[in-house]
Amino acid sequence: MKMRPKLSTAIILMIVILFSCQKEASKISISEEEFSAAAAKEWYYGTFKKTVDYAAFNATTSGKKLPEWKISTKKKVGEYSVVDFPLAKQKSSVFFSQSTNLSENNKKRIAESSITKMSFIKSKNGKVDVRETTYIPDIDYLIRHNYDISSNSFGNIDDDYSGSIVVKTWNGKEISRTILSNGKITKHLNSVNSNIRNRIAEQYCAIEWARDCELHISGDIVTYTCGEWYQTGNNFCWYEEEVNEDPCFEDPESPMCSLCVMFGLCEDPAGGGDDPPPCTSQNADDLLSTLVSSGIELNTKEDIETISATSSSITRSYKWKIFATSSAIETITMHSKETGIQEYDAGGFWKWTSFGHDLIYHTGSATLWDLNLDALTDQTPTIINISMPTVPVTYSIAGIRLQGTMKITVNCGVFVRNSYPDFDVTNSWYTFEQ
Repeated sequence: MKMRPKLSTAIILMIVILFSCQKEASKISISEEEFSAAAAKEWYYGTFKKTVDYAAFNATTSGKKLPEWKISTKKKVGEYSVVDFPLAKQKSSVFFSQSTNLSENNKKRIAESSITKMSFIKSKNGKVDVRETTYIPDIDYLIRHNYDISSNSFGNIDDDYSGSIVVKTWNGKEISRTILSNGKITKHLNSVNSNIRNRIAEQYCAIEWARDCELHISGDIVTYTCGEWYQTGNNFCWYEEEVNEDPCFEDPESPMCSLCVMFGLCEDPAGGGDDPPPCTSQNADDLLSTLVSSGIELNTKEDIETISATSSSITRSYKWKIFATSSAIETITMHSKETGIQEYDAGGFWKWTSFGHDLIYHTGSATLWDLNLDALTDQTPTIINISMPTVPVTYSIAGIRLQGTMKITVNCGVFVRNSYPDFDVTNSWYTFEQ
């Protein structure tokens, strides 16, 4: 009889321990469970609405908006989990190229069929990002799909999708604006003139159309009554960026494209790693702007080297700095090298007999950018002999003029930016310089 209480205590203790272990296991399974529509909704109300990012959106001026929680799609992109919801908006807008020959009716059809979705993107380390994406189809694609383009979402773009895709943050900051044809990206549109040869870039200009709606929100149910689409009178222009080497051109659904280029999420596209790459699209633009503004032409003499010498002839090489640019911590300098021959004439003076350009090279290195010669369009040498009879001295001067284009490249992962500054520099040497 005396054993029974001890046995009961042991049993109770085992039950408590077992129950505790089950509770811990339950906690682990919750933290590791797949990101679902319910989890995204819970995060939106429980976490996101309390953040500065959420508060940065001004609903008074930009109109109310809310995900339609009853409709969702899920997708894995690399090791990221993505949940998409249609986004109900009080104020919506789309853009049409100024050069389009679309009729007013077709513009209205496109605007009416355009869709906006809210994506909740969770990395494997638990971070959640929010993106607002608008899909604006072209008329031929729209007709082929019977005016329903709702199948398009984050990382799931129709193979024949043609039109534009605009990605923004919750507060309306634009992340990317791309134009696609048959599922392939043909143009990136940037507000910054960042990929321009000889400072000339094609511009894509568009006219804004808008629509105002009245939202009725009852719990999770969103209904809305909308007016007609109309021209706002606003015109916007972007710079067209080259896409020849863009990984998105062939596969806009790839993790690298979906996560980094189009949606501005610059962690490891596979979803791993604690340290995101040091560049975003905006950072790449800012770095290029710094490098372009700090670029400077130079004519700084550096070194003269005697290659061969006799009593009547001397051959020397001449090196000098012609261009440089710098980031906050790194500098790359471009140099030129020329070779000149001078001979001792019958009058007892050294005179230049030839002077010519050999090559342009650079020194210095940088982590995320580079500077190189793009094109050398002029390399004209000059030789001037000046006789001064009253002194009996002859001065012989050799010079060179170099004209061309440098290439500044910012290369951070998939974010590639180029600029092509021109240069026009000259320098000269006397025969007695050594």
